[in-house]
Amino acid sequence: MAIETKIQKQRSGNLAQLPILLAGELGYALDAKRLFIGNTAELQDGNGTKTDFTFGVDLDNISASTYKITVDTVVKLDATDYTVDNFTVAFIRSLSPISSVTSQQVYDIGTTDTIVSIDVDGTLYVSPTDWTLTGTNVTFTSPAFTTDNSTITVVVKDPLAAGTGNVSLEYNSEIPLFEPDVGVDVPGFVAITSTTGALPVAFDGTRYDNADIRYSLRNVAGHIRKGSLSIAVNAADGPNGTHTISDNYTNNATTSGSLLDHVFTGTMSSGLFTLHYATTDTANADFAWLTDNFKATL
Repeated sequence: MAIETKIQKQRSGNLAQLPILLAGELGYALDAKRLFIGNTAELQDGNGTKTDFTFGVDLDNISASTYKITVDTVVKLDATDYTVDNFTVAFIRSLSPISSVTSQQVYDIGTTDTIVSIDVDGTLYVSPTDWTLTGTNVTFTSPAFTTDNSTITVVVKDPLAAGTGNVSLEYNSEIPLFEPDVGVDVPGFVAITSTTGALPVAFDGTRYDNADIRYSLRNVAGHIRKGSLSIAVNAADGPNGTHTISDNYTNNATTSGSLLDHVFTGTMSSGLFTLHYATTDTANADFAWLTDNFKATL
């Protein structure tokens, strides 16, 4: 049997820009130092009544940015077009809101499709405690609202049209990189030419929660600042994580006032810490650094 060989290019960039990779294609996140590979798309058939599709991937255990679901080549959106429960994708749709309703208890929603959720003016109501369904009529077991200008929003399961392989899951798998919990990065260098900005100094807070960064700032006039940044992050705190940062440094004798008065701060996005700076010194400066990352032991 002949073996078909395909040459796929390797992509690189920041983690936030990582696309869905082609099967066998590699993608390396430079900022997070993480490697991914694309997989062959998993295809399933719609039959006109089926709403739930089970794939061979636990989607709850991978980031939503690393997979894509399409129906008849149209990209579907998480929480808007479908919900995920481990290996199962359930397709949904929102019915046209019932607006300016009166405080009656029975409403015709116009479909017998399985109801996923009902809310009234943003308050969620559950079955059978708050409502029941008979045919296309929803009956609230107690008045769901007391004003005449309420809005009822109903989300139902969405049967997909029949088709061969028209439901597609494309996804990236992460290739673990066996880095130690303690590691020194390759030294870095960048020219600072503006008074504010982000620096190409970043680390994945889900892998390392501490970093010590030794650095030096130097300008063409011979002014020098040498220091050490101590950074601690908690990637699990809030949607993006939190951090603390301290800076200890010394200047040479000719460096004073606003010269090399750079203040270092940080931002976090999805657990990734990135170093930033701000200064009133308008002269260009060279920034060199060496990062020592490590994981705290509790």
